Amino acid sequence: MPKQQRVRDPLHDLIEFNVERSQLEDVLWRVIQTRPFQRLRRIKQLGFSDFVYPGATHSRLLHSVGVFHTARRLMEVIDKYVPAKDARVDQALAAALVHDLGHGPFSHAFEKIGERFNLKMANHEAVSDMLIRDGEVFEELREMGSGFANDVADMVSGSGTPTIYSAVVSSQFDADRLDYMRRDRLMTGSHAGIDFEWLMANLEVGEATKRDSSLSKPLSSDVRLSSPQRHTFSGSSSFIQPSIFTKRPAALRRSTPNSFRALSRSSKMARSREQDCRRLTRL
Repeated sequence: MPKQQRVRDPLHDLIEFNVERSQLEDVLWRVIQTRPFQRLRRIKQLGFSDFVYPGATHSRLLHSVGVFHTARRLMEVIDKYVPAKDARVDQALAAALVHDLGHGPFSHAFEKIGERFNLKMANHEAVSDMLIRDGEVFEELREMGSGFANDVADMVSGSGTPTIYSAVVSSQFDADRLDYMRRDRLMTGSHAGIDFEWLMANLEVGEATKRDSSLSKPLSSDVRLSSPQRHTFSGSSSFIQPSIFTKRPAALRRSTPNSFRALSRSSKMARSREQDCRRLTRL
């Protein structure tokens, strides 16, 4: 058996699965070979958009593999701050791979037809849940443990307890968005996008006490990865919210030691340049 399996992706370049050393990646590679997952080769990510953007013919299969790859990179960031091995890491990575398993023809356009004619099987979330809990995908995931597939299905549907790990799968800053925002831009040929590598290089896990009422109204410049979660650190009795933020300048960290509102360095520099321009104008 080869040490690694590779997928050549136009967005991420090589996406590797270490099937020899990682039980999870071996299982997920076999999940990719199942009929429900291979069906996604024939499901266009952007439905009918290729009539306007002829290059936008990319599939849900490649997007799903890309979401797994992005989730794995986000987990590397989390591991720097929460190094203890948690079973939810594997659940989240598996959920990232199979989160779109139930999409029908023409993706979301098919769901609109389903709503009109009351077609239950047009709901991709319901179909994904069914395919993960029973059938070929379930049989492969079961190798990770008897309840693993159900835990993955719960994380995909969002029915489990919100954690920093489930936020990698579904949140305002999840692996799904980080993949399709870049992939759709690339395949449509548009030039608007996000600086993904800068974001990844400036993400960190932060802690925020539950008593901080400002969490309910985050700043527009916040990059927060998780939903509130009851959890305690060893040696601390306060409830915290594990989150991922952009790194704050040292001066900001010193001035607000208990705050985890993260202002990007670029925003601060922009304000500084604006102030300099005003001074020059007065001169």
